[in-house]
Amino acid sequence: MNKFKRSYILLLSIFILFLIIIPNLINENSKFAIYKKDPNKIYIKQTNKLPQTPTNTNPLGIDKMGRDILSRLILATRNSILLAFSYAAISAIIGIFIGIIIGNFKFKTCLIISKLIESLQTIPFFYVLTLILYYFSKQKNYNILEVSFILAIVHGWIKFSFITRNNTLLIKNFDYIKASKMMGASQYRIIMYHIFPEIFSSISSIIPLQISKSLTTFEVVNFLQQQDKSYYPSLGELLRYIEMGKEYFWIWINPLIILLIINIILTSISLKLKKHTKFFISS
Repeated sequence: MNKFKRSYILLLSIFILFLIIIPNLINENSKFAIYKKDPNKIYIKQTNKLPQTPTNTNPLGIDKMGRDILSRLILATRNSILLAFSYAAISAIIGIFIGIIIGNFKFKTCLIISKLIESLQTIPFFYVLTLILYYFSKQKNYNILEVSFILAIVHGWIKFSFITRNNTLLIKNFDYIKASKMMGASQYRIIMYHIFPEIFSSISSIIPLQISKSLTTFEVVNFLQQQDKSYYPSLGELLRYIEMGKEYFWIWINPLIILLIINIILTSISLKLKKHTKFFISS
């Protein structure tokens, strides 16, 4: 189990590092670039506003704005994954923190706070998401972590907080927790060394599914927003070419396949994690 955890953390760290350095690999001016094209540069001034077919210099062609599609596809994939991953990670951190605090209150206090949190679920998340992404899409440059943090604060943490609260209410009544209290262990030590490891084990298999769900939701919103995101390529933006029909399938088929592959991989990771955490408390 420890070997699995170390391998998982190592692969995750390498993957995050790769996501961070991708913009330097897709850059005209970087000496480390593996594809020397700028995703935001206009290479051809389009007069008819129609995409150009693939060529040797532009393997996936030119979009209707005159920009290289391959470089935008690579950066769009990176942006989409990074946004969904950071949103799920921040949501899990906030949700676990709040859930543990709520779960350690007395039952009546816990119930009252939980009802207040449930009222936040009435907020139409899709509408809020549309407004937030629309606001940031108007900015020339912004931080993806800033967007994911705002989205996590608004809605993302609620699901994780309920799962954490339920598990905390169950774990704190276990015999070994009661024994630790009788031996004089502080509440902080009990939370960090007993409650948190159990909760994280049960919640880790949910995080990949949350990434998959949020990734799809974000791209649906990007697809529905009829505007050009010059400085922030997204898979939803490229999927919008599906409206132009099958004549331009070589543009929209790529982001569609990428979304399907990412969702299949995330589902497989979730099942693998669930297999390794089956002895812990179920979420």
